[in-house]
Amino acid sequence: MNWRKTSQPLMPASAAEKQLTPAGVYDIYPFASLGAGNIHCGYASLANWMMGQPVILVDGYIGNDWEYIGASLERELVAAGVTVNVIYTASLMKSSAAIEALVAPFLGEKGSVWGKRATIKLEDFLKPTS
Repeated sequence: MNWRKTSQPLMPASAAEKQLTPAGVYDIYPFASLGAGNIHCGYASLANWMMGQPVILVDGYIGNDWEYIGASLERELVAAGVTVNVIYTASLMKSSAAIEALVAPFLGEKGSVWGKRATIKLEDFLKPTS
C-alpha cells in the first residue's frame, strides 16, 4: 500500500538497502558514510545509546512531531529503568500574539523588507518563570 501521494520510491533505511547509482546518473539519495554506530534506526536503538549519556538535549526541525518522538523515547527509556524528564521547550514560549507584539517595533513598515536591529533577547520570548 502506498500511503504517499508520489511515485518516488522511499528513501532506503540503511546504506545496505541502497542500490548503487551508475556513474553519471543523478542519485536522488546521495550519502556519505558517517562511520559505524553513529546512526540509529528506531527509538530502541537511540534510547540504548542515550542511556550512556549523562544529559540529552534533542533539537530539530519544527515540522517534526516532537510529542510522538518524546513519548517514544520516554517509553523506551522507562522500560529500561531510566528516570526521564522530558521538557518540551515549545511549552515555555510566550503566545504567538505576545511574540508578534514583542517583535513588531523592529519589523519596519508594513510590506517593507527592512526593519531595525532588535534589542530583545532569547529569554524575552519565554514565559516568565514562577
